[in-house]
Amino acid sequence: MEPSIITINGGSGSGKTTVARTTAALLRGPGGAGVQLLLTGRIYRTIAQAISAAGITLADDSVCVEWWRAKRVRLSDAGEVICGEECCPWKPSYDFEAFGTHAAIIAAHSGLRSLIVSSIRGWVVTQLKAGARFVVLDCRDGPEICGAIGVPSVHFFVVLDQHFAVDRRASQTGESRELVAALMSERAARDTGLGRLTPENVAPLQNVVKLDGRRSPDRLAREIVARLSCPS
Repeated sequence: MEPSIITINGGSGSGKTTVARTTAALLRGPGGAGVQLLLTGRIYRTIAQAISAAGITLADDSVCVEWWRAKRVRLSDAGEVICGEECCPWKPSYDFEAFGTHAAIIAAHSGLRSLIVSSIRGWVVTQLKAGARFVVLDCRDGPEICGAIGVPSVHFFVVLDQHFAVDRRASQTGESRELVAALMSERAARDTGLGRLTPENVAPLQNVVKLDGRRSPDRLAREIVARLSCPS
């Protein structure tokens, strides 16, 4: 049976978001139906942005959890973050790298992260029940999100040497290589501590396919679609 959930995992600057977008577009094809895409990195950034805008410290997990519950945070069918009755869209004018770091901080909180992962998992289930043939996620928590859903899934991990990843992210954001490298090192350490997929721990896991991040996103997406069509 072909997988219903496809997750594109990878570290900062690996290109997983672009690969996920391109993969979803290829799977949709000319008809444009039956495939749902959720960018989970944007969800973490949006939540970090909303918490900061409320004047709440990101360092306290219990306070962040209280904010989540008070605001009745959830995901819309379109994958947008809803706080109370209002949509909280990501605002690109915010410092991308700063909120990437803030997102990494809240991802390290066991309470808040559990709520976020549960919301993402619920969104995936809703899409599948609504008839989606494929759900594509860019994330670092693929196996954790999908493990409790009980439908076939496959996880791809974009492996990219940190030197290349730093260059790519610095070019995207205009930040210095030194700053980007420091932030990436901090996030990598947090990911390891959280048990998220990393280049070091992905090898022994079943149903996780490594991809060479030096290739273009389009080529990687086509490789993913080819593997889905002819699993081996």
